Order: sequence, then C-alpha cells, then structure tokens
Amino acid sequence: MTSFYQTPRLDGQYARQGTRAPYTRAYESDTLRARKSVESVLGTDIAPDQKNVRDILTSAGAWFDTAKTDIHFDTKINGLQRTASHKGIIRTDTGDLLGLHGTGYQDVKIQDIEYILETLSDKMTISNVLLMNNGARLYVTATVDENEVTTGDTIRRQLHLYNSHDGSTALGCFFSDRRMVCMNELGIFTGSTASAAVSQGRGLKMRHTRNVRNFAHSLVKRIDIENERFEQSIQDYKLMANTVFKKGDAEKILLKVYGDKIKQGQDYTDLKEYAPIQRLVNTGTGVELCKGATMWRFFQGLTEYETHFSGTAKKNRQEIKFNSKYHGVTKTRINKARESILELCAA
Repeated sequence: MTSFYQTPRLDGQYARQGTRAPYTRAYESDTLRARKSVESVLGTDIAPDQKNVRDILTSAGAWFDTAKTDIHFDTKINGLQRTASHKGIIRTDTGDLLGLHGTGYQDVKIQDIEYILETLSDKMTISNVLLMNNGARLYVTATVDENEVTTGDTIRRQLHLYNSHDGSTALGCFFSDRRMVCMNELGIFTGSTASAAVSQGRGLKMRHTRNVRNFAHSLVKRIDIENERFEQSIQDYKLMANTVFKKGDAEKILLKVYGDKIKQGQDYTDLKEYAPIQRLVNTGTGVELCKGATMWRFFQGLTEYETHFSGTAKKNRQEIKFNSKYHGVTKTRINKARESILELCAA
C-alpha cells in the first residue's frame, strides 16, 4: 500500500503549523454522513409502488398549468405600454410569473411531461420529483437499471428528465450512475455539457419549439441503448475495483482534477481537498466493500467528497450543491476523476 492508504494525515499547510485542519474534524461527525441525495433533501421521494404519473406529479406539487401573458412596462410618460416582443409565462393556479420569453417560445406544459413519463413507464421507475424557483424548473429522477461492482456494492443507472419555464434549461434528459451505499455520483452530463452528452449519445435535449411526442419516443430508444452502455460502465467500475492503486497515482489524479488550484511553491499535498479525500478513502461510507487499496476505493473517496462535502456555502447550501452537481464544478471534477482513473487503469 502507498502512504495514501494509511491513517489520514494533515494537509501540508496545517502540518507545518503543527495543528489539525479544522475540516478534518467534520468528517468524524455522523451528522455530516447523512446519506441522502440532494434531490431527496430538496424534492419529493417517490415510493416504488407509486405508478400513476399524474398522481406522482400532483403529490410533488408539480401538477399545475401554465399560460402566456402580455407584458406591460411603465414608460413614466405615457403610462403602461404592452411590449410586442416578449410574453410572460405564469402559473395559472397562483398567477406567479415564471419567465419572460420572445414571442416564438413554445412552453412545455406539465401534460407534455406526463406524456413523456407515461411513454417511458415500462422502462423506468420514478424515484424523485424536484421543483425549484417556485416551479420554474422541474427535475424528475427515475431508476433505469441496477448492477453490482462487487458483492453488495450496487450501482444504479438513473435517467434525469428536466424542463424549465424560465429559460434556464431546455427540455432534456441525461443519464448518470449512483453508488447506493454512499449516494456518490459517478458521472454526470447536463448543463454546460448537455450538447456534449447529446453528441456522445448519453443524453437528449430539445428546444421549446419542437414536437414533444417525437422527443418522448426518441427517449424510449435512447434508454434501450443506455441499458447496453450501462453494462460497459459496470465493466469500467470492475476494472477500477481490480486495479491496485500504485505509488504516484494520487498525484496524477489530483493534479488532473484540481491542478488549476495549486499555487506557486505548492504541490498536490497542499490542496485543501487532499486531507478530506484521504480521510474518506480510508474511512468513507462503504469503504468495506472496496476490497483493498484499489482505484475503485480512491474514486469513491474523491466522489464522496465532491458529492457530499465540497464547497463552502452555508446559506442555500443544498440548492448550490444541486446546481454544482448538474451544472457546475462538481460535475466537472467527478467526470475528470473518472476519466483520469480509467486512463491509469488501462495504462
């Protein structure tokens, strides 16, 4: 075993000061090890025996209609004037404004979402519905398949369907893998990489100007393809689980993922992420399933940190974590780590 697989040490900065890094104490607290996904915290978990799509959407508060409305502005001289270039999208149940759009914008209604989910109902099981910004954004998570890397170490392939009324996203979907013992995310494609996900065949999206029903039927075919690709992902994870973690691997992986954060005169052990990741590699949730000092175990330490503990925000932390996971730096770092580790496994 390399030094990385030993009693977690202090990072360089605090070691030189002869003190413990304050964040290392946090990882000893069971209260910070709550194994809920951010969707479960923010949204509504759906019981596996709930099958009726409309009932699911209604119970989650997502079943409301929307409508276009004229937008008026105060000219300060001639009073209120209607703008001809834009329309508003409102909730008809509350009258709340959800978004402003050009006149060519075609709103995707909840009945369209229902049709998509009904079309896919024999391919997946809805597990969570999340509304954000008073209903302006919607995310539906569903289980597509499950498999094991090692005995008891289950990976769930998920489909995420998303839509917005405020223009923050198109209508689309992507697939991701989640390790169930710790709820670590293992690979995420959406947001700024939605186009890349589509080009790689790992996702679909459509502008709010196209036929929703054609999109729904395209998704059925995509899930069939993704089920085949899930088998390849499981083989990738098994390769990690059977590849011994060697001296120098930590440096290569952490430089690939966090290299842009290293300042002049520092090395990778001075990264603030080093100590917590090392701690989680050695004592993280589900480490007993990793079977030795392997690439899989290192990957889980890093993804546990990124999924559950990274970031410094205190206010609206869960919303920030959600956006980072699907649209920001958390997604990027996890994907970089996965790519780097698989490259080292194949070397």
